[in-house]
Amino acid sequence: MTSTVTTPAINTSSEAIGARTEVKPDAGTSQGSDIIEASAPELATTQKDPYQGDGVDPSKAAALIPQRTAIEWIAYSVSLNYNRQLLRQLQREQCLEDVVNLCAEFSGHIETMQELGLVQCWIPTRDFQTPSLESIWTGVRFISKCEARWQGLDESKRGSLYIHCKAGRGRSATVALCWLLFAYKLIPEQAQLVLLKARAQVDKDIYLHSEVVSFYDQVLEQENNSDIVRIDWPDSQ
Repeated sequence: MTSTVTTPAINTSSEAIGARTEVKPDAGTSQGSDIIEASAPELATTQKDPYQGDGVDPSKAAALIPQRTAIEWIAYSVSLNYNRQLLRQLQREQCLEDVVNLCAEFSGHIETMQELGLVQCWIPTRDFQTPSLESIWTGVRFISKCEARWQGLDESKRGSLYIHCKAGRGRSATVALCWLLFAYKLIPEQAQLVLLKARAQVDKDIYLHSEVVSFYDQVLEQENNSDIVRIDWPDSQ
């Protein structure tokens, strides 16, 4: 499911951003299920609440999740166990601590995340739609909060964060691209290339979306006002 392209500071669907932020936008897809062990061992639980005020409260999911057709329910049910096992695998292999979920159609495996001590930021966005500017900022602020928590820790003690939607091409990739713009001195075209290098199947024109353009304008304004500090992208140093 992932192919690692090592850089000093990023792991997009394959790399770590900043500390070890995982911009892996494909947790919802059933592709690559052959890498999932048939029976993953249970991990010790910390009973952390998966919802801690970031994004939308999953308890409101019944009123937010679109109605599914019979075929959609079948596909959805088949993928559920795979996704649970994927969470366990990611925690075991990538020190997963946090999840950004862009799926409007799925509020996340809340019980499994509580069992594993994971924290989720749910940003319900319908399939084939671009996250709103507000939703993008919600995701970026959550990622930044997680990065701040890992700041100064040894690499071996840093956690990772997983961004996903259904296919990992549009919704989650949009938030990943915008986080790159927020954290690094990149222009939208450059951030798009970073994503494509790490995950070739992301949509090729994300950087042109009006929401991304508006986000970048706001980032530049904050930088000019010294409200944020962006750093050089490693490849440009």
